[in-house]
Amino acid sequence: MVLENTVLLIARILVGILFLWAGGRKILNWSGTEDYMKAKQTKWISILLPIAVSLQIIGALSLILGVYARIGALLLIIFILPATIQMHDFWNLAGKERVMEKAHFLKDLAIVGGLLLLMLYGAGQYSLV
Repeated sequence: MVLENTVLLIARILVGILFLWAGGRKILNWSGTEDYMKAKQTKWISILLPIAVSLQIIGALSLILGVYARIGALLLIIFILPATIQMHDFWNLAGKERVMEKAHFLKDLAIVGGLLLLMLYGAGQYSLV
């Protein structure tokens, strides 16, 4: 049981750091993120960007602290699936771009797999709640 709870804690922290960092980068480089979203032909950027950042920050803190970790993992899945489809559309590309975007797409799917496991197992004993 100690090993299981320790692994859950480490997994929560590692996944949480990724999304906390990504959300923080979006905040610190807001206009650059908007430009990237425009380049990917994203609609409703003024609505979607604040939602994306909120989901990332809230979900990440939820995982790291173990507070409603299952809900935090779900929030991150709600963020990452549509973002992955929109931003890593490798099926519309060719050459090196296609290879890079496909790698990002598959990486994001793997992260969703980890988030699904966190939804299943929850925070474990090592959490604030």
